[in-house]
Amino acid sequence: MTPIRTKIHVQRLIILIVLTLLAFSGTLSTPMLYDDDHAVVNNESTKSLDIYPQALHPDNLLNRPVLQFTFALNRELNGLDVFGYHLVNLALHIGVGLVFYFLAFELLSLVPKRIRQDWHQVPFWAAAIHLLHPLAVEPVAYISSRSSLLASLFFLLGLICLVRFYKRETDTGLGGLELLVGFGLFFYLGCGSKAIVVTLPVIAVLYLWLVRPGNFLKDHGTEAILILSPALLYLFWRTSQLGTMTSLPGDLASETMSRSLYALTQIKSFVSFYLLKFFLPVNQNFEPDVRLVSGTGDIGVWLALVVMVAIGYFLYKKTPRLLWFGGAWSVITLLPTSSFIPLKQIVVEHRFYLPGLGMCLVLAGLMHLAIRKSVLRNSAFGVVLLLCLLLTQNRAQDFKTDVTIWEDTASKSPNKALVHNNLATTYLGQKRYDDAERSLLTTLKLNPNHSQARINLGVMYARQGQLEKAVEEFTGLINRGSSDPVVLYNAGLALKNLERPEEALPFLTKATEKAPNNADYFFTLGQVYQSVKKNDEALLAYRSSLKLNPDNPMVHLNMGTVFWEQQHFYFADNEFQIANRLKPDSPLILSNLVSSNMLFQNYEQAIHYLDLWLKLEPDNATAIQYKIAAKRLLENKKSKTK
Repeated sequence: MTPIRTKIHVQRLIILIVLTLLAFSGTLSTPMLYDDDHAVVNNESTKSLDIYPQALHPDNLLNRPVLQFTFALNRELNGLDVFGYHLVNLALHIGVGLVFYFLAFELLSLVPKRIRQDWHQVPFWAAAIHLLHPLAVEPVAYISSRSSLLASLFFLLGLICLVRFYKRETDTGLGGLELLVGFGLFFYLGCGSKAIVVTLPVIAVLYLWLVRPGNFLKDHGTEAILILSPALLYLFWRTSQLGTMTSLPGDLASETMSRSLYALTQIKSFVSFYLLKFFLPVNQNFEPDVRLVSGTGDIGVWLALVVMVAIGYFLYKKTPRLLWFGGAWSVITLLPTSSFIPLKQIVVEHRFYLPGLGMCLVLAGLMHLAIRKSVLRNSAFGVVLLLCLLLTQNRAQDFKTDVTIWEDTASKSPNKALVHNNLATTYLGQKRYDDAERSLLTTLKLNPNHSQARINLGVMYARQGQLEKAVEEFTGLINRGSSDPVVLYNAGLALKNLERPEEALPFLTKATEKAPNNADYFFTLGQVYQSVKKNDEALLAYRSSLKLNPDNPMVHLNMGTVFWEQQHFYFADNEFQIANRLKPDSPLILSNLVSSNMLFQNYEQAIHYLDLWLKLEPDNATAIQYKIAAKRLLENKKSKTK
C-alpha cells in the first residue's frame, strides 16, 4: 500500500465511522427487549467472569460461549445499564463494516485486470451501504442480536485470512501458516458466537473455485476438502451432542413444524421478504407476520425460484465474478437459518445481516456498471447513502422504548397474537392496565389458547386487586392441563393474598417442584406454611430459598419470626441481625431487633435500634413509646445495680 493509498484508506475509514455513528446514535438508549431477558438478564453465564476462559472449551461450544463472554464482560463493567451493551453492538457493527471494506478490496481479484483499477471505489460504497443500511438497525439495537454481529465479524476475519493466503506474494517465514491458523481460529470463535459461521468454509471454497479456473476438482479438490473440514467437524460434533442435525431439541417449532413447508417458505421469502427489504427498506417489522406456504402449489415459491435463477444467470454471464460471488454469498450464508431446520420465527430481519454483505457487493457493483460517468456515479451513490442514513435514523426511533417498538410492530402485524401479547407485557410494565387488557383481549381473539396471554391477564388482575378474577384465569389454565410453574405460582400467590392459604399450598408446592431453582417460589411457600402455623415446613421452605438467594433479608426476617413463635428467641435474634445487615434501612427489621433486645434486657442496644428506627420514621408513635419505655427500664436497671 503506497502512502497515497494509505491516506485514502484512512480518509474513507473515518468517513465510514462518522456516518455510522451519526446513523445509529439513536440506538444507544434502547431498553432490553424480548429475548434480552433470558439472553442477558437471567442468564447464569453472563452473571460472572469466573467461568471464563474454561467456558470457551469445545464441550461448551454449542452454548455460544464467546457471545456469553461479551455479555458477561459488559455486565462486569456496568451491570445492566443498556448504554454499554449498545456501545459494544455499535462498535462490532463498525468493525464488521471496516473489515468488509478491506475484504472487498482483496476480492477485487474477481474483477478482470483490464477494468480492476476502475473498481477501486466499489469496496467503499459496498461497506458504506452495509454500515448505513436500515436492515442493520435491528441487529445493532436489539442486544440479543449481537450474535449476528459477532459471527459476521469472525466470518469476515476468517475469510480475509484465507483470501490473503492464496494471494500472498512474499513468504513471512511461516509459509502462510499464520493465515491458515487465523482462518481456523476465527471459525472457532464464530462457532462460539452463532452457528451461521459454518458457511465460512463453503464461501472460501467458492472463492478458490473462482480464482483458480480449470479442472478444479482435479487440481484443487484436496485443498477444498481441507478447507471444508472445519465445517464438517463442527457439524459432526454438533450432531453428536444434540443427537440430530435437522432439528433443535427443546425448540417446539423445530420439532413440530413441517421441514418441507419451512424450506419452501424460505425460498419464497428470500425474494419476497429479504431481497425486497434490502432494495426497498421501508415498512420494517420487528416480528413479521409471515406464514408457511401451503405446499409446492404456491405460485410465490415458483416465482421466487424464477427470479433467483434469472438473477444468478445474469450475474454469472453479464457481470464480473465478484458480483456472482456476492449473490452466492447471500444465498449460502442464509441457509443455516432459512433452509430445512425450522425456527420459531419464520423470517426476521437480523438474519440477513451476514447475507446482506454479499448483496452490498452486488448493489455497489451493479450501480458501478450501470452509471458510466464518474460524477453521476458518485452522485447516485451519495443519494443512496443519504436515503439509507435517513431511513436508518427513522427506524432507530422505533427502538427508543419497548412500547414504541411493540406498538410499531402491532400496527404492521395486526393478526399476529404473539405481537399483541408482547405489547401487553410492555403496557403491564408501565401500569397501563386498560391498554394492556385491550391488547390481551386482541391476543385471545386471534388465539383463544394463547396461554401466555392468559397468564398476563391473570397477573394484571392481581396487580389491580381483582384477585378472584386472577385466580379464575390461573386455575382455568391449570384445569386445561397447564403445568407451567409460573401459572402454578401465580395461582398460589393470588390465593395467598385472598387469605386462602390451604388452597394456595398445593399450587405453590407444585410450583417449587417444577422450578426448584426459583428462590421466590420457596419464599412464598414458606410464608403460606407460616400463616397456617406449619412452622417446621416453613423453615424448610425458607432454607431452600436461602440456598438459592442467601441475600434476601425478608427470608431471614421471616425465619426469625418463626423462631420467635417457637420461643427460640436467640435463634430469632440472630436471624433479625442478619436481616438488618442485609437491609439496614428497614423499620420492620429494626422493630423486631428492638423486641428481642427488650426481651433480653439489652436496653442500650434496644435504644440504639430505636434511634435508627426513628431516623427513618421520626413520627412513629410505637417507636417513640418503645424508646420512652427502654430509657425508663435502663434507668431502673442501673439504679438496681447501684
